Amino acid sequence: GWSAAFFDPFFKVRDYYDSYVSANNMLPYYFTRDVEEGNFKKKQNVSFEDHKASSEKKTIDIPQNTQDLVSFFYYLRSQDLQSMNKKDKINVPIYLDDEIFEAQFTYEEDERMRTTVGRKNCMVFSVKVMSGRVFGDSEPLKVWVTKDDLKLPVKLKADIAVGSIKMILDEYKSGS
Repeated sequence: GWSAAFFDPFFKVRDYYDSYVSANNMLPYYFTRDVEEGNFKKKQNVSFEDHKASSEKKTIDIPQNTQDLVSFFYYLRSQDLQSMNKKDKINVPIYLDDEIFEAQFTYEEDERMRTTVGRKNCMVFSVKVMSGRVFGDSEPLKVWVTKDDLKLPVKLKADIAVGSIKMILDEYKSGS
């Protein structure tokens, strides 16, 4: 992600994340993070194998089904969302900076919205994540997932310490 050009002189943001996920078990096996947010810069490469996550700094034990900041989208898509009732929760351990944080996805409501793949009924999840790090306490992260067999993550919104993040799916190719 990046900040709007107008804001670059005040607070430049250039964030790049890559996650490589096994199609067999929906678990990440490699994650890269290259972040520049104002004066803060961080590059990290992480390998996941045999219930361990190894970065340049250290190796830690991780619980079953641990995801990274990108792979949790794929993990969420692999869950049986159609049988969920409102207020049902999915707990997911998330790896970040050589630590594990619990994220709790709560199915809040349904919303019909215009997307790049047409008008879709979506499930809206609030996600309680690590407070005091990236995301604030007041407004949780929200994720919109199409309420169909594809379960496409079409929107994400979160307030952060210096503003907000909004991601919109801008392209989908059938079979990808």
